[in-house]
Amino acid sequence: MYPLVGFNKLKQYNMKLSEKHKIKLPVRYDEHGQMIWGADDSRILDLRGWGGLTGVGGHNLPEDEAAKIQDQRGQRLMEIINEHYNVPIKN
Repeated sequence: MYPLVGFNKLKQYNMKLSEKHKIKLPVRYDEHGQMIWGADDSRILDLRGWGGLTGVGGHNLPEDEAAKIQDQRGQRLMEIINEHYNVPIKN
């Protein structure tokens, strides 16, 4: 598996937040809005890159193919957060 670049920094940042502002697990991916939401319905991130997938200056993919790729990325990010977020930070 590839290294989770920057993931320890995200976890360190989250540890400094008050309980009210921490990411609540498990997170879920919303394929209609291309967003990842926390268990408390707080928006964690917006998945970007649609223009790069479909645009003339990008990959110029058909919308159905681009949607599949974007959903795969969102699902994978959701899995990574849910699998690794509570793992102790390695120094």
